[in-house]
Amino acid sequence: MPFDLADTLEFLRAEVAPRAAAFDRDPEALEQGLRLLGSRGLLALRAPAALGGPDVSPADYGRFQEGLARASGALAFLQTQHQSAAAMLAASDAQGLAQAYVPHMGSGARRLGIGFGHLRRPGPPPVTAREVEGGYRFAGELPWVTGQGFFPEFVGAAALPDGSAVFAVLPLVDGAGVRVGPPAELAVMEVTRTVNVRLDDLLVPRERVVALQPPGWIAEVDRRSVRARAHQALGCARAALDALAAVAARSSGAPAALAALEAELEACRRAVFEEQGDALEVRAHAIELAARAGHAAVTAAAGSGLLRERAAQRIYREALAYTVLGQSPAVRDATLARLARR
Repeated sequence: MPFDLADTLEFLRAEVAPRAAAFDRDPEALEQGLRLLGSRGLLALRAPAALGGPDVSPADYGRFQEGLARASGALAFLQTQHQSAAAMLAASDAQGLAQAYVPHMGSGARRLGIGFGHLRRPGPPPVTAREVEGGYRFAGELPWVTGQGFFPEFVGAAALPDGSAVFAVLPLVDGAGVRVGPPAELAVMEVTRTVNVRLDDLLVPRERVVALQPPGWIAEVDRRSVRARAHQALGCARAALDALAAVAARSSGAPAALAALEAELEACRRAVFEEQGDALEVRAHAIELAARAGHAAVTAAAGSGLLRERAAQRIYREALAYTVLGQSPAVRDATLARLARR
């Protein structure tokens, strides 16, 4: 179906947001949330029309991500993995893979996660690959793959001897050469089931290869996407202000805090969507603002703000996730600098 931003945002408000607490703690409920997005064709929004996608503009995609993070942090985080995989396949030269997967990804009929954040880490690569007849042999441990039980496969990456990286569709289930670890005990969004995946000399056929990328590829991607990755932090901040507004009558100081934070959020949103100011500074501002707004919501909720099922508590923890998800060294340093100034 054609993408309609206003209709989609209303759907997120009316159908997704009321289920956020369940999505945060129950994998079966979160699975239903993923299916709900798929039923409206919202899981591969950046896929081009040639592959059956809506080819949503970057601005509308950003507003969708902002709206989804406002509605449910867990669902927003989980679907981001799949959206990224779809976009990567759609942009690759592996047209056979793209044709086999992308037209079916918007509905969730085919699902993929991702696992290449380790490319940001300094030092020896945790996963390496060597070219062999017919494909590549992958060996090592992918330390962070989200979506076990939701995604049967994922796009993973391994370093080649020359420093470049090979990306391929890999299984996210135990099998020959693949061992999936237990879900990590995360402080937030644990329900999305993030695991490590051990690859023991796994043969990856050439037809499963998505792309070969040069040394420093992920640093360049991070540099280009600094501002875009602020969208979910903005949504988290808006969710926190929704929670603050819901309890504002309890505190004489809450209305003034709400007004000030709303004004700051609108200024930060303009900087993101209208591409004003330094991108790193804007991203750091969105991260810090989500955390302060979440803290304000917990403060106004008083003792009930410590209850796990309360919106303020959930959103405050989600702000911590958006602090570090997709964090490059430059974003980390900009965030620390902003926090230190305050």
